[in-house]
Parts: sequence; C-alpha cells; structure tokens
Amino acid sequence: YLIGHNIDYDIAAVNRAGTNTVGIKTICTLAMARYLWPNLEAHNLTALAYFIGTDRKATRRGLRNSHSALNDCKTTYSLLLKIVREKGFKSFEELYEFSEQARYPTHIFYGKYKGTSIKDLEDKNIHWLLGKTDDPYLKISLENELLARSSIDEQNELPFN
Repeated sequence: YLIGHNIDYDIAAVNRAGTNTVGIKTICTLAMARYLWPNLEAHNLTALAYFIGTDRKATRRGLRNSHSALNDCKTTYSLLLKIVREKGFKSFEELYEFSEQARYPTHIFYGKYKGTSIKDLEDKNIHWLLGKTDDPYLKISLENELLARSSIDEQNELPFN
C-alpha cells in the first residue's frame, strides 16, 4: 500500500523516476477527505489540519514549515488517523476499499460548480462538465448520474405505446 494526499500525483512522480508502481495499492487521503467532508471550503493539507486539529495554536506551530516533505507526511498521517478512527477501519484492505470508493466524487470541488452535489446539477451542466474534465473518476460519477436519471423503472409501464 502507498498512502498520500492526492496519491495519483505521487504515483506519477515515482513512475517518472523510473520505478514501476504496478501492483501497488494506493490510498488517497484527499479523495477520502472530500468524500467524508464534501462541504469544507478547501481540502488541501493546511485546511484539513485546522479542521481535524483540536488546538489552533498547536496546529499553526505544526504547519510553520508546511509544504516541507516531513510536515506534509505528518499532516497526512494525522488526517489518516482521523479517517481510520472515524470509520472504524481494522485493516489496510478496508481502508484501501474505502479509498477506492471515495475516488468517485459526489460533489464538484472546483470551478463554477464548486460545492455542488452532482445529484443537484442539471443535465446540461453535467454534459458541460463532461466536456471540460480530464479526471476519469469525475467522468464516471457524472456519467453514472446521467445513467441513473435515464433508467426506465421496469415496474411501471413502458414510456411509449
């Protein structure tokens, strides 16, 4: 398992360095934080450190050297502990499966629809977003929402004569 905040970025960097990552199970704290707390204003490590912290002064001291590799690791670890405790995970495999589920967003986290639930978007806006995003997980979430809206209820009459 490899754990990181926006793990896809880390995996890409490892691959660029010439290391094969095939077979590594990735766990993304960014995806899990967005899934658990979609209404936060931001999901970067600094914002999440303040969100999960109990003492603002201690959090501020801990973030003094934010964006250093060591501090980012410590903050990611604290976030991971919060997630594990909140969800009651007992194994890395449970954590991994939740991370995979969380990769498929339920909300939009940037742009003009930031903070909006995918379920609350109009069809035309979903189609517009599909044309704008390169995120494969967001594309699947958007496509699944459109599919759910177009499904025929098999218990009712057919919509044509």
